[in-house]
Amino acid sequence: IEQLAAGLTMIFNQFFIGVLMILVSILAMLQIHLLMTLLVLLLTPLSMVISRFIAKRSYHLFQKQTETRGIQTQLIEESLSQQTIIQSFNAQTEFIQRLREAHDNYSG
Repeated sequence: IEQLAAGLTMIFNQFFIGVLMILVSILAMLQIHLLMTLLVLLLTPLSMVISRFIAKRSYHLFQKQTETRGIQTQLIEESLSQQTIIQSFNAQTEFIQRLREAHDNYSG
């Protein structure tokens, strides 16, 4: 319970300091230039919305890229550790085709 209270106190302090810092920054900008302040206040939420949109769209692409990179790594490790078996069964062409397919999936 003591740690929970300390954690909540720390979160409250950080939140209060953050809000206070934003307000002081806005007041300082208002004293410097009104138009600049209005532009910042309008463009900041817009940039956050755009960033969120891009992050949502790119997450799935990065996930697919990571999976494909894992498949490529697995194929390369397999080829290095099983090189003599691949050569003895004359499966180089088939293995190269699998590598090309993995590369094509990775590059798009």
